[in-house]
Amino acid sequence: GVSRDARFRMNPIPRLGLPTRYSFIDYGLSSRFPSTVTSRFVTGDDGRDQDVPELSETIPYDPFPVDIFTVANMFRKELLDVSPCP
Repeated sequence: GVSRDARFRMNPIPRLGLPTRYSFIDYGLSSRFPSTVTSRFVTGDDGRDQDVPELSETIPYDPFPVDIFTVANMFRKELLDVSPCP
């Protein structure tokens, strides 16, 4: 293969059989819930993904489905909406 601008020859690194490392970051926007709390709702419209329909300063929402939406939306934007190289 070659680089996107076709100036450099590139050799892909096989991913199968190699260790995978995941990093979770951006805990500044997180909420902590004690294990004794049964109702886990938050308010706030701060977030990296402004496509999340639940974000609200006034209406409480469950942050856990918001996390799933955010991850899935990132995959959609980064992997599925990318146009192929010319």
